[in-house]
Amino acid sequence: MNSETRYQNECLNVATDISHSHWYPSSHGFVELVMSGTVCALVPSIQIKQKIKSKKLVSLLPNKRLALPLYWHWYKLNSPVLDRLTKVIRAVTRDAL
Repeated sequence: MNSETRYQNECLNVATDISHSHWYPSSHGFVELVMSGTVCALVPSIQIKQKIKSKKLVSLLPNKRLALPLYWHWYKLNSPVLDRLTKVIRAVTRDAL
């Protein structure tokens, strides 16, 4: 079950209807759709924290939360760059999430 389906079921208590869903290949572009008023959407709070704080966006249901696991996938390629990037991602997300 994807996050949109879970949110509709668990937080909104409505049956899932994917015929009214929006799919966009870029999370940044999807937020731009939200900012333009084209769609209402389920967006990770960390991605729009500043927009909510500055009142550019408003949370329709601020007391409804949906926790989702996040995963960092990488191949062990003996790459110092990927190893360093992995360390940075772990450090940043440990504090931010």
